[in-house]
Amino acid sequence: MPCVSALREPVDGVSIVTPPEVTARVVDEALALGLKRLWMQPGAEDPAAIERARAAGALVLAYGPCVLVELPGAG
Repeated sequence: MPCVSALREPVDGVSIVTPPEVTARVVDEALALGLKRLWMQPGAEDPAAIERARAAGALVLAYGPCVLVELPGAG
């Protein structure tokens, strides 16, 4: 998917698996679209983007386990 706004269906949040410099752009776009749930996968974390997202009232999961490790049956 080239960008968050290209999604065809509405979403409640995004799981971000990008390099930190790309994460910053994804977070800014997600916030502009009104998304308030962001899960940065290990290695995708960008401290400034986390701060911006939390300041905007978003729930940010970062510096934790991978979603594929946490989801039941995914491992």
